[in-house]
Amino acid sequence: MIKSFLALAGEKPKSVDVFDELKKRIILKNEANKRNITVSDEEVKTVIQVNKENIEKLKNENPEEVKSFLSYLEGLNMTEDEYWQSKEVFEVYRQSILKGKVRQAILNELKKNGNFTENELLKKYLDYLENEKKKLKLEIIRTDLIRD
Repeated sequence: MIKSFLALAGEKPKSVDVFDELKKRIILKNEANKRNITVSDEEVKTVIQVNKENIEKLKNENPEEVKSFLSYLEGLNMTEDEYWQSKEVFEVYRQSILKGKVRQAILNELKKNGNFTENELLKKYLDYLENEKKKLKLEIIRTDLIRD
């Protein structure tokens, strides 16, 4: 499933990427639960609609900008309608919104603890995620199910 999400995000994942993404998702879920952060279906639908409208606008104003998106869809073997209506795409958008909300909550918390530049704040955020990943005790028990 994670490989599918990464593929939809335009990535060609390897086993190590999938494992790292799994860790990030566990941290994300834990942080979202801890902070009572959720993403409603309506929020996802709104973001999808805005992106869909932006693509349509670009088709008229700057078709060159849309070529990579259309090529991406071709690589997925999907039409635009299939893409926008896909449950997998819906969940990718949900995860992206949730990630943004959690990231903002963590950044806001870090801001309260000091007067940092944006670069310092970003480094603290990334360090926080790395420390949380180190705390996770995960083990791949069926490596045959993960193929590069």
